[in-house]
Amino acid sequence: MKNEWSENEKIEKSLKLSIFQSSLDSASDSFGKNNISAFMLAFGATSTQIAFIEGVSKLAISFFELASSKLIDSFSRKTLSILFVSLKAFLYLVFAALAGLSWLGYGSLPVLMVCIVVFFICIGLSYPAYFSLIGSLVPDTVRGRFFSRKKFWFLTIGTITTVIAATFLDFFKMESSVMIGFLLLFFFAFIARGTSGALYAKIYEPKYRKQDEMPLVEKIKMLRKNGNINFIVFQGLAAFASAFAGPYIVVYLLEDLQLSYFFYLTILYAPTFFQIVILRYVGVFFDRIQNAVLLKISYFTMSLVALGFFVSYFVPSHALQIAFLIFINGIAGGSASVLNDISARNYLLETSQDNQRAYLISYEHIFSSILFFAGIGISIFILHSEYGFANQLVPLFFISFILTFSFAVLSVRGIRKPAYRSR
Repeated sequence: MKNEWSENEKIEKSLKLSIFQSSLDSASDSFGKNNISAFMLAFGATSTQIAFIEGVSKLAISFFELASSKLIDSFSRKTLSILFVSLKAFLYLVFAALAGLSWLGYGSLPVLMVCIVVFFICIGLSYPAYFSLIGSLVPDTVRGRFFSRKKFWFLTIGTITTVIAATFLDFFKMESSVMIGFLLLFFFAFIARGTSGALYAKIYEPKYRKQDEMPLVEKIKMLRKNGNINFIVFQGLAAFASAFAGPYIVVYLLEDLQLSYFFYLTILYAPTFFQIVILRYVGVFFDRIQNAVLLKISYFTMSLVALGFFVSYFVPSHALQIAFLIFINGIAGGSASVLNDISARNYLLETSQDNQRAYLISYEHIFSSILFFAGIGISIFILHSEYGFANQLVPLFFISFILTFSFAVLSVRGIRKPAYRSR
């Protein structure tokens, strides 16, 4: 009994620590990862180059996730997490150095693009070990509540640090030295990510049973039996539709609408604020609603985000455009994000065992990234076609809406309540 209670105490302490750790990760993302597209644009990258690198990065994440899911059979999940998080922290220092070199007149866009891909490879390598570790710590009965609380603090800290990041970038932009702003932000991201990595040493790691060795055909049968095949397909279709809008938002806001970094980041992270509100008052009910139902709702709300960017182009006043994107798109984006993040994670957790989760999440991300990259390719082709629209990006937003809404309708019958529930 004493040993059992001791283990429960370790788990409880680790879960509390993971929430604090998540807050540091949020600060790191706000200072670093979330500004990479804007950093590329400041470097002189085109919308096509930004979209291409985003597509390649997602592919790299997913394929290296699959490779990493095999590593947790041979190495400690905690050790792998510490290693790859440390590499991500180091790459923030590299980005800071590249910003400094660019300010001095020695910037190299190809080098930056390679470093970005390597950075996202590290994200892919770190995720399966972390997902499996945290998944094995959280009791089935409180998953929705725990992840809602964790997400709440992640988003709260993210909102605060996003305001700081925007203020920094606008200040240094006015001083004609925006690269110094990026340098400082990437250094802050290094500190936050490095501190988060150090906290992994205090996380308790339960015993792990190796993943079942079975042929690919048998794995596919298992996915079909548990309802994961349809889940993976619809997550992939949502990624395909998002490829027609997401990669181009930074160019649309900063170049087409000529917004400041403050309003750009405010619009980009307005959904974060509304996620906080949703999680604060609605998150406790997530455990009472089937995750399959939440997933279907999330796809419909995703379609409204793309529609919002399309409609915003026709809003006559610049001030009203900003207000529309902050509030209307913010509510839609916040709802879509929180619903899909929590329901997708919980759907996988409840339809799989601990030793299956790493490769399940890898398969889902691989399929999604392949379709996302395909969508990038088609959108680039459309972008370079002559279709006579005043703004070339706006039709892509409408295509994204039509596709996402169509897939959402199909998901009503396509995603079902799981036949298997984890123990």
